Amino acid sequence: MKKLSKNMVNNILRPKTRLVLLSFFLLSSIISSAQNNATTPLDDYKNPDFIHVLDTAIQSKYLFIHFNENHYEFLSANSPNFEHLFFKISQLVRYKGSKLNFYQIGGSHIQADIYTGVVRSYLQNYWQDLPGARGLVFPFELAGSNNPWNYIFSSKNKWTGYRSVLEQPDSVDYGLEGDAIACSDNYITLKFEYRDKTKGQNITHIRLYHNKGNLPYRFYYQIDKGIVLNQKTNTEEGYTDTYFSKPIHTFVLHFVKKKAEAIKDIKYKSLFIYGLYLDNNLPGISFSGIGSNGASLETYIHNPNFIQQLSDFPPDFFAIAIGTNDGNVPAADFRPEEYKAKMDTLIQLVLKSNPNCAILLTVPNDAYFENKIPNVNMAKERKALMELAVQHDIPIWDLYGIMGGLGSSETWYKNG
Repeated sequence: MKKLSKNMVNNILRPKTRLVLLSFFLLSSIISSAQNNATTPLDDYKNPDFIHVLDTAIQSKYLFIHFNENHYEFLSANSPNFEHLFFKISQLVRYKGSKLNFYQIGGSHIQADIYTGVVRSYLQNYWQDLPGARGLVFPFELAGSNNPWNYIFSSKNKWTGYRSVLEQPDSVDYGLEGDAIACSDNYITLKFEYRDKTKGQNITHIRLYHNKGNLPYRFYYQIDKGIVLNQKTNTEEGYTDTYFSKPIHTFVLHFVKKKAEAIKDIKYKSLFIYGLYLDNNLPGISFSGIGSNGASLETYIHNPNFIQQLSDFPPDFFAIAIGTNDGNVPAADFRPEEYKAKMDTLIQLVLKSNPNCAILLTVPNDAYFENKIPNVNMAKERKALMELAVQHDIPIWDLYGIMGGLGSSETWYKNG
């Protein structure tokens, strides 16, 4: 197979920035050269050998890390969707008139927005005139879980949290996040604010994902008077768009339950919230993390509103970082062909939302089963992912191989 490697190395020894690789050097490599031909082959995008930016002392100290494998590896001769992505980024940088939607999906590491937060900050600060938008957010703390560090939702009401990792009741129409919160109080408030207000992206458009059908509540935003331009609800798909005349960075939502007569025929009389998409009219990159603690492929691929919500803001780039929880079973119980089929289903869902989306597969890190024995299932997942990368002409980032393979996590731990 022809190997077209895009060498993109960051300091893998820093845990908070380990996965910056997912987009960091992909974009750096084409910033300086805008292309006009959408069919430019991958080889024409010249990439520096980022291995040389690492301190040689670090490389010699940590010989067990395979720095030379720290890149996007294209296992097939062509990758049309990545060529298309490179072209769209170069056009964005040159003409500054569009917005690209980037996503990364995974488990607890994505819910916490650690790696994705670093990548988002880089992407939205590298070009001062391309700030982009925040993208998808969810009130995890109100669901009884850990919230990303860079924003907070607060409410005086008591909410019930739902997770598709654990349960799939008929009353819950899970979307992208695979999580939901619900409340049946007569009066509900929900406040959003950035923790660091100096770095919060402008908001001029909010899409609130909620119950489908007639809502049992009417609601409004508590913000400066007169800046709500328009508000429209799509009852069939379950969301409301609100547009503002000037940027906001914080808001309070007020929900007031309708009179009994007005909701007597509504099946579910609680308010369900599945997430909010924070957008604006500025060019740049929106980077959304889709993550839930303990998530596996099953967490997402059967969610009834997954494809609908992903298609609302179609992905231009989609990094898949799922597998650790799928493989966290005894070796005799793991079925590689089932894992591969489920991963292929997720790939097909992404491509259905945008056939030109550039998808990146990532091999999970080395892990221990029940914290006792090296998990041999990770190598089986790696093989399945390599096969899918060839099948779909998409690249792979092999964290498992970079770490050193089976049992390497213990070596990393012992070396700090």
